[in-house]
Amino acid sequence: MDHRRGMVDEDLMFTESQDFGEGFRTVRLASDTLLNMTLMPEEENSSGGLFHHHKAENQVKEGTPITLDTWHEKEAQLWKIFPLCE
Repeated sequence: MDHRRGMVDEDLMFTESQDFGEGFRTVRLASDTLLNMTLMPEEENSSGGLFHHHKAENQVKEGTPITLDTWHEKEAQLWKIFPLCE
């Protein structure tokens, strides 16, 4: 019998903050709202692998590395979430 059935994995639950303007919000770990989803700076991503953040184009592509970090009031911590379908 699987004892985990019906249990919630809190590591996969996130919440949004208030609007910081133009629909941008922080995305925070639900179990610890001091940890914000943060785009990794390019200098910390030296793997050269599947991770792509085009700073000049101001876009994030699939596979861009993110981490959880405390609030630093940086653009790398503000997100706008769009529905995939309407």
